[in-house]
Amino acid sequence: MFNPNYIPSDYLREIVLAKGTSAQLFLYYAIFSDLKPMMDDWIPLDRMEIFEKACRKYGLLIQKECLFLETKPIRQLFDKSIGAAQAPTTKSFGAPLNSGYDGFVHVFISKSKEILEEGKRYGTYPLAVNGRVMIKPRFDYLKFGIFLGYPKCCIKFFSEYNNHLKYPNTLFLPFSNTKSKPHFLCNSLTKDSYSYIYHIPCSFACKKTIKLASKLREFIYEKDPSYGRLIDEHLKNIFLVFKEKNMYAFKGDSNKNTIRYNQCFFIDYSIYKPTYLNFFNDGNKIIVEKNLIKIFSNNNLIHKIEKEHPQNGFIISFKD
Repeated sequence: MFNPNYIPSDYLREIVLAKGTSAQLFLYYAIFSDLKPMMDDWIPLDRMEIFEKACRKYGLLIQKECLFLETKPIRQLFDKSIGAAQAPTTKSFGAPLNSGYDGFVHVFISKSKEILEEGKRYGTYPLAVNGRVMIKPRFDYLKFGIFLGYPKCCIKFFSEYNNHLKYPNTLFLPFSNTKSKPHFLCNSLTKDSYSYIYHIPCSFACKKTIKLASKLREFIYEKDPSYGRLIDEHLKNIFLVFKEKNMYAFKGDSNKNTIRYNQCFFIDYSIYKPTYLNFFNDGNKIIVEKNLIKIFSNNNLIHKIEKEHPQNGFIISFKD
């Protein structure tokens, strides 16, 4: 579970085989359903030739930007830069495509040449140069969000609050902004494995996001019902969220501050380690307090986790 290894039997099968993963597969469906004008993806350099061939088969246009390399020393170097706390969670070393490095090619994808040419201008990442991070202008977030097909309310919300220095847990913001029951179609926590949306919604009950995701869900169920059911299975769970890239899903029941469970899964982000998974697997009940998370096995306290911040480690359930 939460490991993107689904291989379609037919529709978009070549895309998944070329990439070597079904991560973000739902975004390709969004392109074909005309719910998304364009998208971007990271493709292993040694797979680019077969990926381009697969895209040509489906009438997709590609623009290659640069090469990204992800290593622990690079992330550590970035974290030491001035302004790093304000930057997003994506941290990589960028290099020209012909630099000789082996990494991931950052590509922009669309069915429209005009959209591709215009939209890619806003699809940049914050850049660290000589120990200083150049923060991306808010205007670029607003424009790129439109090209990615996100609801305007969510684009505005993200552009205002995507500041990790000021807001230590950007996922807590839509959580605190959710005034009704969270809807599984607004679950972006699993976006790098199985989801119907890739943006962080303005709330986990955003009506415009529900409408957008519902249309994509219908399209996916029409093309590949097995894939749709798999997405639903991943979305309709209880989640304990520390921050982006550090989240856990549970099978069981919950209330505001307690989870009773029989299974726990780390949402796999490949380079990130499941810090607390062994603790959770030892138990079957979690109680979340302001600054502490307590893990129990048959009502016996077995582990304690101190929170880095009161906003880290909140419970949200997307169960029906």
